[in-house]
Amino acid sequence: MLATLLNLAVLTFLSPGLIAVFLLVILPVFVSLALVNEAVRFFVSVLLWLKYGGEVFLCQNGEDAMWEYRAPGNSRMVLLPLVTKSGQLKTDTCVKHFEDRLFCTGSYDKLKRSLTNAYGYVCWKEDRSFDIRSHVRSLSNKMEYSEKDLLRLLPELTEDMPDDRPQWEWVLVPKYRGK
Repeated sequence: MLATLLNLAVLTFLSPGLIAVFLLVILPVFVSLALVNEAVRFFVSVLLWLKYGGEVFLCQNGEDAMWEYRAPGNSRMVLLPLVTKSGQLKTDTCVKHFEDRLFCTGSYDKLKRSLTNAYGYVCWKEDRSFDIRSHVRSLSNKMEYSEKDLLRLLPELTEDMPDDRPQWEWVLVPKYRGK
C-alpha cells in the first residue's frame, strides 16, 4: 500500500515533504478518528439494545439520517400520489397490492419505522402498531381533480405527522384530469 501511495505521489508531482506530512500526520489522524467514531457507534448500539431491546437502532447511513432533520415550516413527510383517470382506484385494492408486492419481501421494512434521536445519534424506531391503512388515504371520487386542484390541496396533504409514526402517506387520486 505504501508503495502504491508513493507511486501515486510521484505521478502527481508531489514533493517528498508533502508525502511525509500525509503519511505521518493526516493519514494517522484520519484513521484514528474513524476508529473512535466506530467504537462510539458500537457503544451507543449496545446502550440502545440494553434500553430498548432492539426496538431502536442506529441509522447506518446518511441518506436515512437526513430525513430526521426538521426545520420550522418544513415537512419531513413523503407524499406518494397515485392518480387514475378512470375513478376505479380503490383503497383496499391498493393496500393489498402494497402488502403483497412490497412488505412481503422485507425490502421495504423502513416504511414501517420512524426516525428518532437517541444519545445524539439518528436512530430507527420500529412501529409495533404499524397498519398500512393508516398510511393510505383516498381523495373523494365524486370530484375530478386537475393539477391546480392538487396544488391547492398540497399544504393540507403535507402537514407533519406525529413523530412516533413513519413519515409517509400514499394519497390516492381516483379521478385525475391531466393535461
